Amino acid sequence: MQKLVRRMTRFFVKTDKVGTLQELEKACVELGFTSKQGSLGMTTVSTKDKRGMQLVFKACLIEMGKNLLLAFEQALQGGWFGVQEAVHQAAQSD
Repeated sequence: MQKLVRRMTRFFVKTDKVGTLQELEKACVELGFTSKQGSLGMTTVSTKDKRGMQLVFKACLIEMGKNLLLAFEQALQGGWFGVQEAVHQAAQSD
């Protein structure tokens, strides 16, 4: 049996909370992933891998003083690198 490893990637964004959530939603749509807004700043994203297994991860926005941190965490299996990279690029652009 394969062990599932929980990884976390996080980075600061230059956009506000609403703008970051919009970019996250846009990246999910472009990649064909489904997303569901939970509490403010928490998004659950899911898709299926090439074997048809469900991949689920959480994206969380955390305010840290004047900064906004976007953190990604695996919920079931990996597979979120495309969304993470797309949102990171969009959020860092001016």
